[in-house]
Formats: sequence, structure tokens, C-alpha cells
Amino acid sequence: MLRRILAFGMCMLVLPLAMYAAKADSIPTEKFSYTADFEEKDPVQTWVGNKDYTVNFKGLTDEKNIEGKKCFKLDVTLGSSSYAYWCIPLPGKIPAEGDLKFSGRVYVDESSTGTVMLTSCYAYPPSTIEGFSLILGRAVDKGKWIPIQGDLAAIGKDFKIDRWEWGRPSTSNTGRYLVNVAFYPNGKKGDRVIIYLDDFKIEGAIPVEAEYAEEAAGRWAPIKEKVEKQAARWGASLEKNAKDIEGINAGTESAMQMKKDALTKIRGLHRRIKIIAARGAMTISEFQQVDNGVRNIETMPAQILLAGMGDARLFVTTLSPVTSVPVLPTGFYGIPGSRISMTAAQGEYEPASFVVRSVQGTKSLTVKVEDLKQGNKIIPSSNIDVKVVKCWYQAGSAWKNIGQNKSKKILVPELMLNDDSLVKVDTEKKENYLKLGFPDGEKYVWISDPNETSASIKKSQSVKDFPVKDSPTLLPVDIPANENKQFWITVKVPESAAPGTYTGKIRLASAEGDKSELTLNLNVLPFKLPKPYYDSSIYYRGTLDPQNIGSISSENKSKVQLAAELKDMVAHGVDKPTMYQEFGDKELLKEYLSMRKAAGIVNDPLYYLGLGFWKKLPGIDKYKEFLEFATVNGIKDVYFYGIDEAAGDALTAQKKTWTEVRKLGGKVFVASYTGENFKKMGDIQDLNICAFYPDKAEAERWHSAGHKIWCYNNPQGGVENPEVYRRNYGLILSLNNYDGAATYAYQHSFGNIWNDFDHRNYRDHNFTYPTVDSVIDTIAWEGYREGVDDVRYLTTLVEAV
Repeated sequence: MLRRILAFGMCMLVLPLAMYAAKADSIPTEKFSYTADFEEKDPVQTWVGNKDYTVNFKGLTDEKNIEGKKCFKLDVTLGSSSYAYWCIPLPGKIPAEGDLKFSGRVYVDESSTGTVMLTSCYAYPPSTIEGFSLILGRAVDKGKWIPIQGDLAAIGKDFKIDRWEWGRPSTSNTGRYLVNVAFYPNGKKGDRVIIYLDDFKIEGAIPVEAEYAEEAAGRWAPIKEKVEKQAARWGASLEKNAKDIEGINAGTESAMQMKKDALTKIRGLHRRIKIIAARGAMTISEFQQVDNGVRNIETMPAQILLAGMGDARLFVTTLSPVTSVPVLPTGFYGIPGSRISMTAAQGEYEPASFVVRSVQGTKSLTVKVEDLKQGNKIIPSSNIDVKVVKCWYQAGSAWKNIGQNKSKKILVPELMLNDDSLVKVDTEKKENYLKLGFPDGEKYVWISDPNETSASIKKSQSVKDFPVKDSPTLLPVDIPANENKQFWITVKVPESAAPGTYTGKIRLASAEGDKSELTLNLNVLPFKLPKPYYDSSIYYRGTLDPQNIGSISSENKSKVQLAAELKDMVAHGVDKPTMYQEFGDKELLKEYLSMRKAAGIVNDPLYYLGLGFWKKLPGIDKYKEFLEFATVNGIKDVYFYGIDEAAGDALTAQKKTWTEVRKLGGKVFVASYTGENFKKMGDIQDLNICAFYPDKAEAERWHSAGHKIWCYNNPQGGVENPEVYRRNYGLILSLNNYDGAATYAYQHSFGNIWNDFDHRNYRDHNFTYPTVDSVIDTIAWEGYREGVDDVRYLTTLVEAV
């Protein structure tokens, strides 16, 4: 495992290919000037985004002009989309290097309930990256003309292209072109945004385009070479496997179909690879899709041979559990075999996975796990948890992001269940149904209803009204003909386990008499992992229900529910979650703190949102009273939350309160975007939870003031892909010198927490799903734990050094 993490770390740290010797400074330049004075012409066009908003007015007006006689006005009322991009297209191809500056003025009307953001949009040829907007400025102060200025060349250079483009390039490998200047009103449904623009100017001296294009191609040459070599490797593998597959004498109808499907997939992959090689560039997503496709083809000869055996009814394959490839009911995944090998430290949770494919359909498949043995040493089977991975329909951006799109339903693997029948999926209608256990019997309810007012779904269902409950143990599973079921194994290595290799069996048996078995080998390392060097936190909205009834939502929890969720967070490496429990009932708050401590949660320091964090902060007396309460209860350090994601005047208006809180001995933390918080509040903000991809320069700024920086929204909870969370909340944080992670959220139900379709703007942000008496984990949450464990291995290595 140490070799795994060291190798991964070295891969992350390796420098990109030798950069092409840039000579942009030697390219002739020419003056460039563009002005939008909004006197006679309206150049503004709609650009991208959901068009569900109402335009009350768009065009030129003399209402608020600052120079000349007119300016531009946009008056919109937002609908289901929280933003809508508009842009001013620019003439021709404009290299964004050399000297290129923007200036303009923005006025947000006093009656506006939303804000507006200005961006500059770039393309980075010869890479695939185009149409990316970077922030020019944010206009949140109302009732006055706000000057916006920006260095367009510098802004474009700072873009982290390697977040999307394969080959680890930077902007030093590409050209940079300014595409447009854009702006977008943003807010919530029903917000009205009225903005005025005037005197937009872009001026400077930029490289001559023809020579600049040649320069960009030269910069990209090392990346292009890398892409071409990868395409050649893929092509050679496909050619070899196509030849092997064509030579197989498929003895059964199933094998013949698999052979036909495999050759069709090979032809499709060849076409994609040809396009990538000709382009000389590809996105990380393209690489993952094609690479996984090629790897899948490499397993097909063995699978076809097995299928050709004739009498076999079950095919078992093994695969890495934390992957960017969703394992769906149809298709072929993993490598045929009967052995699973795992490595873990003492006390660690470690995952593995296998897929069972049924040829003719299987009823009541049981999975039995034996003890793992090394001589007379035993790891009991009770330390080995096996769950079935449930595929169900989620809203249209599923597996990729948390944006809402109710027009599409995507089948994705997500839930880790003991009872596969807890969720029933209609693949023809693309609907989900959830089994509820009432005193008078079980009942399925529709949980993909897009109608928020439906009687069948409410935001905060009482556990009595919505009694969802998983089985405490794995139940037999039915597998339809020619479909897959993925099983997820989690081994909890005992703290006292002796080092060495332990072996046991996983036995499969069906009602039809079909049997198969896997050998599970576990190599236990001779050490325990320390806690990660960083603060492992998460936004946790759960609060104790004073009536101890509980709900099926992200908030009101019974004691049984709360205890299960706190324990689950600690088991996944998160021991410093935020706390939302309000300060009104001190006895209830004390009980909550006691339950946190019993679960292994760290109460000191305490990251507290219970005094409010939306729109308005309480008076200073409340902070003083809470600090006295904290001291009595053994808590020395309390971080109080500011107004969430505030900007402009709403941010600086908190300065007096924050200063007084710190004088009392409290500390301040809040979520923000890069830049503004440090400039305006960096002297008194003790911890910044910074959105999006980690920024090493931002980390250095906060560290220079002796303060901390955590990461969130990279992405928020709710993306089903486990590899995303392992990567983004694991070693990437250490590479950028971040002090912690606290993404949003462990659970956040925007409607019914089990329904991904019942809110206009958002998908539920769920790493887990609540039940009456426990919590159901997801494969994304398992990926998150692996990211924490990666950092624990890195911490082990650093401490050893």
C-alpha cells in the first residue's frame, strides 16, 4: 500500500513534458481596440445556460447612462435557472497575450434581489479547451456605478487547463484567445435582476495572429506527441485483441453475441482514437472513456471463451471498486477470475468489488463470506461487509455534476444495499420506487415524481410517515438474464491484526443450484495509519429532534439516526464535521455534543453554524453566551460561521461582528470564492473554506496571515462517481498545501431526499441516504474515504521520513 501511494504521489508530482521554448515576446504586435459604448448599437447576445427566465427589458436606455446619452439595460426575472449567461462577441481571433486590458462600468439597480458577475471567455488551441469563462469582477453593491477593470492576458494565463485536458499541459503549452466578454445575473428562483452596463473597452498591443498561431502549435508539440503515442498504444491493443476475438470459435449463442458486440465496440473505439490522434489533443474525460473501453476489450477474449463453455450460467469478474466507469446492468466489466487481492493497514477499511453476470437469469443468489485465516490467526467474517450496488435513475447531470436537468433520467450505480429490492427500478419508464415498511405491510412509493406538490413526497417526512429501512444483513439477490450485479466488499482490518496474508472464500449459490466461489487474499501491513495531516470535515446539517421522532431528511434526526450517521462519518475518515444544532435548548445541545464525542467526533475545536449563517448574524451577546457555554463543556476553540458565501458590502458589513467575536476569544470561518475574502477580511478570518479546485497561490495567501484554508465544492456531494472524490479530496489537497476539506454536504435534501427530480434548480447533495434507524452509504462516499486514506498513507510516509 505504501508503494501504491508513493507511486501515485510521484505520478502527481512529476513535471510535465519539457516545455516548448516560448518566444511570444519576439512575435510582432499590433494595436487592438474594441469599444462598446452602448450609444447606438446593442451588441449583447444570449449565450449559454437554461433559458427559463423572463426578460422584462433588454436594450439601450437613457435611464442610468454615465457617459454619453445611453447605456445598456437588462431586466430579468429568474426561473428554474439560477443564472443565465449573456455575452458581447468580439471581432476575429484576439490573442490574449501581451498587453490587453478591460475596463467598464456596471450598475445594479437598488430593487434587484440578485447580483451579476462579469467574466472573460477564452479558448486555448490547440487543446480542446474553449469557451471557459474566468471572473473579471462581481457587482453586488447596489445603487451606484461600479468600475470593473482587468488584465485579460493575466486572467487567461492563470487558467488551470490540466483540470480538463489530458497530458498535464499548462497555458504555457497553448495559445490563448479572447472569445467574448460575458456577464450573468444570478440568484434564486423569482429573483429580479436589473443591471446597466456602460463604456466597455478592451485595449492593448497583442501578437500578430498568423505568427501567434504558429507559435501556439510549437508550444503544443510535446503534448501532441504524447497524445499520438497514447493513441498508438490503444490502437495496437485493439488490433491484437480484435485478431484474438475473431479467431475464437464461439460455441454458444451468448458467446457469439459477445463476440459480435466486442468487434462492434472495437470499430467504434478505433474511430474515436483516429479523431483524437488527428486532433493531437484530448480531454481527461475522453482519455478515461477510451482507456476504460480499451481495457474492457482486453478482458473480452477470456469472457467469450468462458461464455462458449456452454453449461456455465454465472460469470464472475473482479474489478477495482473506485473507478470512473459506472458498472451498469448491461455491458461487460472487470477481469474474469476467481481471486481478489487486497492490501490494508491495521485498523483500515479497504474496499474490493466483483460483478456477477447471469446468462439465463438467476433467482435468490446468496453470498456467503468465510473467516480470513493466516495459520491460527483469524479475521472474522463479521469484519467483512458485502453489499449489492444498486443502479437507479438520477437527474440528467448524474455521474458528472450536481446541476439539475429533469428532462433526462440517467441510470447510474450509487446505493450500497443489503436489500436489493428496497428500490425497484422500471427501466422501460425510467422510474424509481422505494419500499416502505408500514405496520400493516410493505408498500412501494414513486420517488422520481418531478411534481414538488405531489402528495406522495414531502420535504421532511416523519419516520412514521416514510418508514424506509434496509435489511441489517445481505439478502439473496435476483439477477435477470444477461444482466450484471455489482457487489461491494469492505474489509475492516482489526487494530490488533498480525501482519501477513490472510485467505478465505466468498461462496455464491443460486436457487437453481448454480455455484461459484472467489478466493479473497488480504495482506495486512505491519503498522496503523495515523489521522490525516489535514482537518477532515464536512457540512453536516443533522440536528437532534427534541421529540426524538426523527425524519427522512437531512435535518431532524432521532437519537438512533444521529448516532448512526455520526458513527458513519468517523468510519469514513471525517472526524470534524460542522455542527448546526441551535443554541436555544442547551440541554439538547449538550446531549448532541456527548453523542458526537461517543462516536469519535472531535468537539474541540468546534465548527459551529448554530447561531445562524444566512443573511444576518446575531448580536455579540449571543457569541459571548455560547463561548461561556463552550468553556463549561470543555471546548477551548469555537469557530463561528459568517454569512455564507457573502460578497461585496454583505461581506465587509460583517467586519465589526467578526472583530468583536475574535476579541471574545472566538474564531471565524465561512465559505467563499477565491480572492475577495482574503483582500477584504483576510486579517480577521481564521479559516476560509474555498470553493472549487485547490489554488496553491490562494493557500499561500491565507498561510501568510497565519490562517487556514479548506476546500469545498470540488464538487459538492451528490456526484455518483467515486473516483472524483478520491482524487479531489485526497492527494490533490496536499499538492496545493490545503489544510482541510469540508465539502457540502453529507446530506442536503432540497425536496424528498430520496427523490432526485423534485426540485427546479438542484439535485439533492447526498453522500448518504437516511433511513428509520441507520444510514445507506453510496459508492461516492466510499471513494471519499479512499481519498482520506490516501492522505493518511502520505502522512505515514512523511512521519516516517
